[in-house]
Amino acid sequence: MALRDFALTFAGGDQQIIKAKGNFFRVLETTTPITISVDGGVFVEREQGQAQFGDFETLIIKSAAAQSIVLTAGIGQLVDNRTAVSVAVTTDLDPGTVINNPAEVSVAAGATSLILAANVNRHRAVVQSAFANDPAIIARVGGATVGATSGLELTAGAGLPPWATTAAIYCHNPGATAIVLMCVEDE
Repeated sequence: MALRDFALTFAGGDQQIIKAKGNFFRVLETTTPITISVDGGVFVEREQGQAQFGDFETLIIKSAAAQSIVLTAGIGQLVDNRTAVSVAVTTDLDPGTVINNPAEVSVAAGATSLILAANVNRHRAVVQSAFANDPAIIARVGGATVGATSGLELTAGAGLPPWATTAAIYCHNPGATAIVLMCVEDE
């Protein structure tokens, strides 16, 4: 396979000649259709992505519009499987401007409770224990399915690193007595 790319610039209404012996060419880039003559034959309109097979020695390319194009030509074949994708993304990279201080939350013994409701405006949430300094008490914090063996461990007097989440946050208390948690979130 011996293909070569040709980058051509047209002023509009002009033509250019490519002397390149081959059996394949493809229009890789063009903003408006162009016309191509193979070895002095009839001009055929081609658009971006279109290809043609057949032996040739000379290609004459015309463009009615002022533009730059890229054409690949030569011996072999080029399959262009690229897909053009356009996506708009909106994001907020600013730091929070509001700090919410919800009331302390009590989680009953053996229960799982919602400690912070979902909040689409939340940037980060911080959870800290306010329960007695008892090393035997290990609460678990996470999503709605948090349990005795899932979620992040939270011990007495400890806090969790800030979470960048808008989701609801729950706590599971595997202990025999109720525990109290403090939460802060910024928006």
